[in-house]
Amino acid sequence: MITSLRAFAWKDLFAYKTRFCIGSLSLALGIAFALLLLVLTNSLGTFAAQKATDSMGVDEVLITPSYAPGLFGVTKSIKRPLDAKAVEEMKKLPGVVDVRLENVVEHPTSLMIDLFNTKFETDSAMYGIADSEFDKRAKRTVKNPDHIPVLISKEMIDIYNVGIAQAVHKPLVNEDFLVGYVFDLHLGYSSFFRDQTNQKAEVQKAEVVGVVSGIPIVGVTTRFSTVEAINKRLKEENSSPSYIRAYLKTSPGTVYETLKASVTGMGFEASSFDERLGPIRSQLSYVYMILSGVIGMVFLIIALTVFYLFYSQYIEKRYTLAVMKTLGATAGDIARFFLYQALTLYGSALILGAILAAAAVYLLRLALTAALGDSFTGVTDSIRILPADIAIIGAIALVLTLCCVALPTMLAQQLSPRSVLADR
Repeated sequence: MITSLRAFAWKDLFAYKTRFCIGSLSLALGIAFALLLLVLTNSLGTFAAQKATDSMGVDEVLITPSYAPGLFGVTKSIKRPLDAKAVEEMKKLPGVVDVRLENVVEHPTSLMIDLFNTKFETDSAMYGIADSEFDKRAKRTVKNPDHIPVLISKEMIDIYNVGIAQAVHKPLVNEDFLVGYVFDLHLGYSSFFRDQTNQKAEVQKAEVVGVVSGIPIVGVTTRFSTVEAINKRLKEENSSPSYIRAYLKTSPGTVYETLKASVTGMGFEASSFDERLGPIRSQLSYVYMILSGVIGMVFLIIALTVFYLFYSQYIEKRYTLAVMKTLGATAGDIARFFLYQALTLYGSALILGAILAAAAVYLLRLALTAALGDSFTGVTDSIRILPADIAIIGAIALVLTLCCVALPTMLAQQLSPRSVLADR
């Protein structure tokens, strides 16, 4: 009889430890995964807000220069500079509370340098070497007499700024920004006629002395090492802004479409917070959809684990009751057994489900606010308190884990069938 009691006690202890380990592991994984998704949400939201708004407030309208269309639909020049007079006019627009200016320092990319390096032949009028009326100015402004004075075509800059830079969101280039830079010029090296070009052509130093209109746009290219050197120098030495943009702070109730029409009529482009946020919001919706799928799979695994715990407990309960009755357990012993069941499994499963449900609701609220929220205000507000949220959820999860696992375990050890039968 003693042997059978000991065997039953050890079997009950092993089954209890198995359930305890599986339940604790599921709880820990659920909490850890919820905290991980909170961190991911924080990072994605911060990145999206910075990328979409460019220091722009929810109640602000971004104003940028507008370009006049030129030959073949390519922009030729800025319609109107964003100067002091334009700022004063904007301040008088209905709904405008304040105008904030920002200098944007940008650098030409390697593609821009490719466009600048025209194919050099023998006729200086073809490729933009300073000549005739520009000759005296070139000799005055060139830093070294061995440098070839080069004039950059204004049309080429416009083509780059509008046809390339704006289309793919690359930096814009200011005309005065380029004057004075020296680069290696590979004479006779062309991207249009590579097979007919002398690859060992003479290398000379060229210096940009000005930007003018009317220079023909011909073959363009230079070597990659030259492009890298030019870009490096531009980034190191540039200190002047490439262009200026403005932010119009609006009062509550301002009709954006009316304000945009007024700004467009003044010769500028306007974009609201929501317009700049739209593409980012659509991209984030896919990310959150993927995260939601991952959350669903984790919750499914946890649900199957909880089902296994309930099912195994049900099977063991039937077996334990049969053994207890066979060994002569009283009604009080059986009542203590059911209390043990409630404390160890049902209570833990209930609190575990509450924690996971709260985490799921919180993450879903963040995801929906990020993907569909008005003006992204919900996410920007949540971003500011997310570290506190993580700390609070972690503390609550720790306390609940102690309450639903550690304390019931200590009590259940005193109330378990193993203890009851061992006493008998």
